[in-house]
Formats: sequence, structure tokens, C-alpha cells
Amino acid sequence: MFTSRQSGFSLIESLVVITVLGVLFAMGLPAFQHYNSGLALKRSSERMLEEMRRARQRAASEHNNFIVTFNTASGTMQIHDDDNSDGAVNANEQVRTVTVADGVALAGVEIAPSDTLVFTLLGTLRDRNGGGFLTLTGCSGASDTLYVSAVGHISRS
Repeated sequence: MFTSRQSGFSLIESLVVITVLGVLFAMGLPAFQHYNSGLALKRSSERMLEEMRRARQRAASEHNNFIVTFNTASGTMQIHDDDNSDGAVNANEQVRTVTVADGVALAGVEIAPSDTLVFTLLGTLRDRNGGGFLTLTGCSGASDTLYVSAVGHISRS
């Protein structure tokens, strides 16, 4: 006697598995998007912090001013290597722009007296700068704050 045995999944079983996986994916997608926007906020915050610290360090090591200007409308930070410390951008001076990640906004800049930091050749802020803070906001509503002390120390909340 010869018996034939079929193995595998039926079409109905396959459709049930695909439907269950689709439902699980749909339930997990909002959590993943929230997680991803949190990562973008953290990444932008860390990059801004790193770039400001680098500008401060380079001001001290290159013995000239570095001017950091913030623009909340475009979500950018401009770093000017002011080689002759005259406060103006000249043809031979490097100017670099740093942009926050997609889904992140440079929500507020509170730096006295203007939205500009000037790191001197000592790595400190020019006398007219009293320090302050920057606030970055993600699309999920979370925010992160970077603090700049009156002497130029930069930290994250």
C-alpha cells in the first residue's frame, strides 16, 4: 500500500499569517516613528554641541576668533573662522553651515545680547556675550536644550 503525504502550508494558513504580521507591523509603526524622531533630535543636538565645542577649541588653538551665528528660520548654525578677528567675512576665511536633521527644528535661541557667539583666542566668549541656550524640537514634540555659559562652556540638558 502506497500513501501520498503532502507537506507545506495551505493558502488559507499563509493568508492568516500574512494578515497577523500586517496587523503587528501596523501597530508597531507609530512607536518606530516616535523612536526615529527621537534619534533625529538627539543626533542634531549632539552635532550642534560638537560643532560649537570644535569652534571653541579651534579658536584657542588657532589664536583667532570663531563666530557662531544661529538662524531659527532655516534651522542652521553658521561657523565663521575669523582669521584676522575683524568680525567680517573676508575672501580667505572659511564659513561653514550646519543644518539640523529633517524633522527637527531650531525652535529657540536665547543668547545675550544677540543670537551670535564669539569665541576668542582664549576659548572664552567675547565680553559682550553673556551665554544662553538653544532649544531644538523634534516632530514628536520632544525637545532638547544646549546651554552656553558666560565663559563659553557648552553642555546639554
